[in-house]
Amino acid sequence: MLVPAAVGAAPPRVTAGAAHAEGGRVKGWFAVAASGPGRSGRARVAISLGNGRTARVIGRRAVPSLAPATHRRIRFAFAVPASLPSGNWRIRACLPGRCLRLGELTSGTGSGSGPGGSPSPGGPASPSPASPPTSTVPTAPLHYVAGEPFEVSSGPVPYWAFVPTSYDRGNRTPTALLVWLHGCGGESSGDIWTVDPGAEGAPQDWLTIAVGGREGECWTPSVDEAKVMAALADFETHFNVDRRRVILGGYSSGGDLAYRTGFRHSSTFAGLLIENSSPFRDTESSAAESLAAATTKLHIVQLAHLGDTVYPIAGVRQEVGQVAAAGFPIELIERPGAHYDSHTDSDLRSILLPYIDVGWLAPA
Repeated sequence: MLVPAAVGAAPPRVTAGAAHAEGGRVKGWFAVAASGPGRSGRARVAISLGNGRTARVIGRRAVPSLAPATHRRIRFAFAVPASLPSGNWRIRACLPGRCLRLGELTSGTGSGSGPGGSPSPGGPASPSPASPPTSTVPTAPLHYVAGEPFEVSSGPVPYWAFVPTSYDRGNRTPTALLVWLHGCGGESSGDIWTVDPGAEGAPQDWLTIAVGGREGECWTPSVDEAKVMAALADFETHFNVDRRRVILGGYSSGGDLAYRTGFRHSSTFAGLLIENSSPFRDTESSAAESLAAATTKLHIVQLAHLGDTVYPIAGVRQEVGQVAAAGFPIELIERPGAHYDSHTDSDLRSILLPYIDVGWLAPA
């Protein structure tokens, strides 16, 4: 039986989300959770665009009453206003008194782009011819069983891979890729199952590799950065990887290596997905060195657990703040839990992995 929310029930909280502009529309999702001991009240979440001086609401989504300790994920798609002034705009999901940043868009005709980055009629009539794109069709295709992890040990670095059932068996269609790095004591052979919902029957549409070479050990970022790039290069010879949609991620020590590698090869990756780590502390690279090494401002989502004593939240907040101050679109998501407990894998799957499909792109 559905129990109605009490009169005066606390409103829900917007806890996570992501959005991007595509074809003159803002598309994305947000998650809401009950915020009190009882059922939350019904609410309407406003999707707004803000530039620091003004805000424009472009649509609203209704949120039902939620039971205690539950959450709901809600998708949306709204048109970008044709009259939106030129400039950079933050996409936000707002409830009274609090907004959560979901992404950003650039609007205006000064650079030849309309709202959402779409070509505008004010662009040049005769653009310079572009160089033909480099083919991503693999030169050494592998035999594989879709939906089942397998090891690749023929290249310079061993790794485990996962190919979803949606992958084009003719290798003609470029497909997004997650490159994953395990934590101390972890193994690529185990983590490949953890980061692949498809391995347990849930749908996914991206390829995955879990880099090996440090099974049961911690990574040494200054040394193992090369392993990450070598595994990626080898995988691209076997499968058709969309090179603008390669996302690098890692847990704990793997997050350290992902941060270091991501900053130093920022144009290679569309974004970073990190759990229970920190941008600089254990990367064998200072904040100044890492930030200076990045040639592009790639997207970053950092998931931190408030009871993590290996990476205490105060230090994580401070370092994430440094990255944000340098102009990177970074989001810090804080959740209850320890460095490793029953929340670790489930939060990774439910909070971080959905960002693979939000539309992040590396430079062309």
